[in-house]
Amino acid sequence: MEASKWLSLLLWQVKLQRLPTTDRLSRWGVQVDSVCQLYGLQDESHFHLFFECPYSYAIWSHFAGCCDDSPPSDLGQVQSWSGRQNRGSERNKGLISKILSHVTVDMIWKERNDRIFKEKVTTIRDARTKLDRQMRTLLLSVRLGSNAQHVRLFEDWYFLMKGLR
Repeated sequence: MEASKWLSLLLWQVKLQRLPTTDRLSRWGVQVDSVCQLYGLQDESHFHLFFECPYSYAIWSHFAGCCDDSPPSDLGQVQSWSGRQNRGSERNKGLISKILSHVTVDMIWKERNDRIFKEKVTTIRDARTKLDRQMRTLLLSVRLGSNAQHVRLFEDWYFLMKGLR
C-alpha cells in the first residue's frame, strides 16, 4: 500500500479508536497485559498511547515547535495541525504539519508493536532521528509543480528543524 494511503488509513483508525490497543483487546475477551508497552506506567488506550504516554509526549513535544507552540493533547489538535496554515508563504508549513502528524502517529504505533512482537526498543532520541529521516523521505516523494517548489519545501523543513538538531 502506498505510504500516504497507509498513513491516512492509520490516522482514520486512531480517530475512530479502532486500533487493537490492549483496552479494546480486553473488551473482546483477549487475555493481554494491559500496561502501556512504551512507558509501563498506565493501562494502554488510544488516548494514553498517542497523547498521555511520556514516550509519545516526548516525540510530539520535540516536533511541536514546527507546527505549534505545544504538542497536541488529543486527535482534534493533531487534525488542526494538519488543516491550517495552508495559504501563501505558510503553505509548506501546513503540508509539513500534515505529513508530520501522520508520520508521528505511525511511528508511535510501530514502536508499540515492535516492543510487543519483536521485543525491540527504540530510545526517544533514536525515534526522533528516525522520524526526521522518514519526514525527509516523504517530503522527497511529494509531487509539486516545479523543482523550485520542492527545494523550498526542503528548505522550510530544515529551517523548522534547525533549532531541534
